[in-house]
Amino acid sequence: MVSRLTLFLKSTVAKMTMTLEQTRQAIIDRMQSFTGITQDRIQYPNLPGFNVPKDGVWCRLTIAGGPSFT
Repeated sequence: MVSRLTLFLKSTVAKMTMTLEQTRQAIIDRMQSFTGITQDRIQYPNLPGFNVPKDGVWCRLTIAGGPSFT
């Protein structure tokens, strides 16, 4: 069974613009603060040497590109 966890960023500043790099870093920071799974079971983008656990749950963080909202 495959489950998907979607994390949405909350902005407290209206009409705040972010660069793509700032957005990417904010997503990674949010995932690093997530306590629902241990960090050694999260595969981050471009992280070398991740080994998929033989048992239990694990997840892969994928940041998919898309069009700008501006």
